[in-house]
Amino acid sequence: MSQPISNQPRVFLDTSVLLKALSATRKQAPLPGFLTDADAERLTFEKCVYEAYLAFRGIGGKKPDEGRGRWAERNLDPAADPLPLSQLANRFHGQNLASAHLWVNLIEEAAADLEGDEEWIHQTVKKEDRPAALAELQHRRELAQDTGRFWRLCTEFRQVLHAHRVRVLSYLEVFSLQAPSVGSSCDPRMLDGLFQSVTLPAEDFEIVYAALRADADLFVTDDHRLRRSSFSLGLHLPLSVGGFCAAAEYEERAAAWRQEHSPDGT
Repeated sequence: MSQPISNQPRVFLDTSVLLKALSATRKQAPLPGFLTDADAERLTFEKCVYEAYLAFRGIGGKKPDEGRGRWAERNLDPAADPLPLSQLANRFHGQNLASAHLWVNLIEEAAADLEGDEEWIHQTVKKEDRPAALAELQHRRELAQDTGRFWRLCTEFRQVLHAHRVRVLSYLEVFSLQAPSVGSSCDPRMLDGLFQSVTLPAEDFEIVYAALRADADLFVTDDHRLRRSSFSLGLHLPLSVGGFCAAAEYEERAAAWRQEHSPDGT
């Protein structure tokens, strides 16, 4: 990855703002500035993409203020989008959340056998047991449909990233010593010492490290606790607290970065 040219900051996007970008796109609302800045190089990390997938399932991180815990309930349409796991448990699994987790994994395999099951029920199940068997079959069909909606939403999310030229750094790029496509800063041999010297939440450490590894200039996140803990990065790393900003602050911070890095200081 080459060094940024003048007026082109390298901007790392955290999970919270990627979800904000997806929401704005789906609602046809004005897009956030970090997504429309034509002169920025946008990056994120593979883990952020996976965290977004979990948000689609209604699963958040350990911190209530990082914005993922109830994202599905606030942003998804229950008639057209996948249901959060808690709603799946209430609707199909007798409020048993463990069963909902189990069927997330099993439904793809079970769905392959659903096509002829209704005929099989009529031929082999006792008449008095057929209503329950047919109801269970319908539940499984609806679970399979819900899984299809989830896959389509994941695809839609990746298409948004592609449309706005957000490069997704892979785990291999970030943590390999032989990865020429990332920056030279903070190679993986520094991980132990770096972890000992910062107070970043454990679930955010890999994401911040990816931004450090890629020599990001700005780190955009709406996670208040992460921005607060970024003070522990000190002043000598390629990315310090001065590079962290909320989505609403992006235009101002990007303009300040460009002024600082302009050849004539304007």
